[in-house]
Amino acid sequence: MELSGLAAHSSTRGRRPRGPAVLAAALLLATIAAGAAVQARIIADNTPAATREAQDLGPANASETISVTLWLQAPGSEAAAEQLARELYDQSSPRFHHWLSEPEANALLAPSAAQADRVQKYLTEHGLRVVAVEEGRLYVRAEGTIADVQNAFHVAIHNYTSGGRSFRSNVADPVVDEPAGSVVAAVSGLSEHHMHPQHVRPIDPDTGAPLAATPLAAVPAGAFFSAQCFRASQQHTFTTDGGLPTASYAGNRYGADITNTAAGTLPSCGYQPSELQTAYGLSPLYASGLDGAGQTVVIVDAIGSPTIAADAETFSQVYGLPDLTGANFRVYFPRGRPSTSDQGWASETSLDVEWAHSVAPGANIAL
Repeated sequence: MELSGLAAHSSTRGRRPRGPAVLAAALLLATIAAGAAVQARIIADNTPAATREAQDLGPANASETISVTLWLQAPGSEAAAEQLARELYDQSSPRFHHWLSEPEANALLAPSAAQADRVQKYLTEHGLRVVAVEEGRLYVRAEGTIADVQNAFHVAIHNYTSGGRSFRSNVADPVVDEPAGSVVAAVSGLSEHHMHPQHVRPIDPDTGAPLAATPLAAVPAGAFFSAQCFRASQQHTFTTDGGLPTASYAGNRYGADITNTAAGTLPSCGYQPSELQTAYGLSPLYASGLDGAGQTVVIVDAIGSPTIAADAETFSQVYGLPDLTGANFRVYFPRGRPSTSDQGWASETSLDVEWAHSVAPGANIAL
């Protein structure tokens, strides 16, 4: 969306902040209006929905240094990419299954060198330091104080709290002045709010509490789950303190009993790598040499796991998979190693790496 001057800024913004955020946004927009009218572009859908329900704690520390990434795209490239995607899967199209090379993809999606240079110039003119430019010009990363970031993107940045978590976020969508704005598709780094993974521990239906973890040393290699998820039909009757009302339920029980401790049938149920490979008919592919060798599986996870190398290697040893070492498993931190960890994301990261390795045991993994 393009606009000019204060009137356009105040009338076209899709999500209007509330409370203290209204005043903060108004003050920043008034700063724009104080000078000559400028052409600018709102980077839409760039404000976390969580800010609408979270408690606004007020402005963030203006002197704190943060990193922001501007994701770039050539004007009109989104429509061109959508058209190409349709043609790639249209059997009547001459481009059917003619996949793009990396240079071809960059030529379609990336801005020109001159356009990317304008973005860098815009950032430096607003006091930010450019620290990285992707070789295909698909993003530019910069860092600076929150004060300079607010000035560059005409948006206030506040601290919030929600559900026992505190986070920093922009109060509204950022605005980038033209001509730089025309090639900016999104801005990340203004907010540090992250989605929570859906990974949860199995729950004991009788107590409602998560089941205790089973120590690795207590279980024989490969004997963690029962592959038979559905058991014979059972009927259970429940009473209210030994009396009425009562209720009876009948059906197939899922997995082993919660209290079961026999090796190989621990609750609830699931599959180990060899069973998954058999179920999907992968073993014949491996026998013919198609195990992912020469390829790299790239996994992008939020935050990551501080123990992923040890976890993945233990998983490989327990289930008889090839070792994951520095030769075939690398962890990258584009913005530096995180200073904190999150148990939910750590579990998600382990799942992604371990099961990618299970399906393509010969492939390299880049996390």
